[in-house]
Amino acid sequence: VVNLPRPEVVSLVGLSTTSTSLTITSSKKITSLSITNLLGQTVYNNIYNTDKVQIDVADLPKGLYFIKVNGSQVQKFLKE
Repeated sequence: VVNLPRPEVVSLVGLSTTSTSLTITSSKKITSLSITNLLGQTVYNNIYNTDKVQIDVADLPKGLYFIKVNGSQVQKFLKE
């Protein structure tokens, strides 16, 4: 019997448009999370050991951002 790792499922709780905060959940532990803007500049980077993370994005300028979870999963959100 071979146990294959479950695919990682990452989701944003609520809408992918926000003005204040993001809640990110994952089926596996979130060990690292970074947010980059459209220019490729990292505007947030942190290390975790949990399956749910809440991030305050109120101070970010309006625009489109990309979230990278555990170095590979990428999702986007719009900061209003």
